[in-house]
Amino acid sequence: MNGYALRRYGVMFSLLAAMVLAPLAKAQNSNTGEIKGSATDPSGAVVPGVAVAIKNVQTGVITPTTTNKSGLYDVPFLAPGSYTVSFAKQGFRDFVREGIVLQIETLEVNATLEIGTATEEIVVNAAGPLLETETTGQHLDLDTQEIATAPIVGTDWRAQLTELIPGVNAGGGAGEADG
Repeated sequence: MNGYALRRYGVMFSLLAAMVLAPLAKAQNSNTGEIKGSATDPSGAVVPGVAVAIKNVQTGVITPTTTNKSGLYDVPFLAPGSYTVSFAKQGFRDFVREGIVLQIETLEVNATLEIGTATEEIVVNAAGPLLETETTGQHLDLDTQEIATAPIVGTDWRAQLTELIPGVNAGGGAGEADG
């Protein structure tokens, strides 16, 4: 191979590496959250073209978006804080979800729009917990008081404490956490 061919393959390899690694670079932004979800009617059919307004309660900044033809919306790069999400479409009652606390995570906020006039509004402020759909992480926080008062029998206290952690399998060994 001559020098031109080597340079050409080098440039092609560099471009290929940049294309493969670019999505990973975007994923490194870990100081923002994301709110996404869907809008459906009472029968469960998707509702496209719904105006979605995501309002940061602390700053008053509203981030508008619209559901796509599949009734889905996605708003990334939101600052952590308290939010209100409003859904509006002609022929449906407005739907407002209050009390949303966004951390550095992705929250799913869905709306079931009821048929009615635009002057009517449904406000949900005592809803159940929002679903975290992007991670499967589980954790358990133990402070020194909880450790001191834990009902531990024997000398292998670490193995018994690990059994308190969700998803941990002690492995069935004789006191040691094998798994």
